[in-house]
Amino acid sequence: GFLEWKAEMKLDQEDKPIQNKRALNYILDYFNRVDNKEFDDLIHQAAEIIVNSHEVICSGIGLSDAIAKFAASLFNRKGKRTMYSGDFSSRFRGMYDQNDCALFFTVSGETREIIDRIKDLKKYDIKIIVITNSASSTAAKMSDLALTYYMPSTKNGDFYSSATQVPVLYIIESIANLFIEYGIY
Repeated sequence: GFLEWKAEMKLDQEDKPIQNKRALNYILDYFNRVDNKEFDDLIHQAAEIIVNSHEVICSGIGLSDAIAKFAASLFNRKGKRTMYSGDFSSRFRGMYDQNDCALFFTVSGETREIIDRIKDLKKYDIKIIVITNSASSTAAKMSDLALTYYMPSTKNGDFYSSATQVPVLYIIESIANLFIEYGIY
């Protein structure tokens, strides 16, 4: 009846702010966890690899694809030659050399296309940096450097992983902000 529907709507509305507050708590917790020398050292390592590379290749799939485009644009604006590569339909064909590095964005770190691309690039001794949700993921283990953010992730019926990308944007901007320190920009 109408009264039950009205009561359900009120309960549903009360749940939404709690979910938003919970998400905000995870993000605030993340920023508290990375406010330390260990995180700063990882960001410096990533910046050093990127700055010392001839070219940076950014890749991701799904939402991570959009983040890869953002990273490529930001790094280019800051003076680092960076390209976005989103075509996973073909293998790399020797277009890169060992002076390049690749930056992969993947929530799960288990996406087959990402793992295959890492394998391809490893053949050319390209430095691999992975920004992912878990250090125990396959992509993180295959990388030269893994930057992780450990946020709650959900999967929908099609098995797409989803976690907030606020920490990823912070990582990207933290790396780019060091370009001045390393003589770029």
